[in-house]
Amino acid sequence: MEGGMNERFDNLERLMIDVKESLETEMQSGFSSLNTKLDDMSTRLDRQAGLLRAGGQRIVRLDDWAEKVDKSLEAKDREIAELRDRVIRLEQRKSA
Repeated sequence: MEGGMNERFDNLERLMIDVKESLETEMQSGFSSLNTKLDDMSTRLDRQAGLLRAGGQRIVRLDDWAEKVDKSLEAKDREIAELRDRVIRLEQRKSA
């Protein structure tokens, strides 16, 4: 009877060890797959961050350009207004 109990405990121990090893293998495989997916996500996020950074830099350059154009147009408007005033004064002198 005692030999039968030892055999049952041995079988139970073997079963538990096999289950443990099987779980370890499955978990390693699952973690490997998860790591691959996380690496892919990290690569995509890095690329998107680069695109956002580049887009931000382009917007800053565009804003600087627009500011220069606005100042240039403002100066041209002032020059045109001054020339218009000069023409009006000249015409007034001519008619007087």
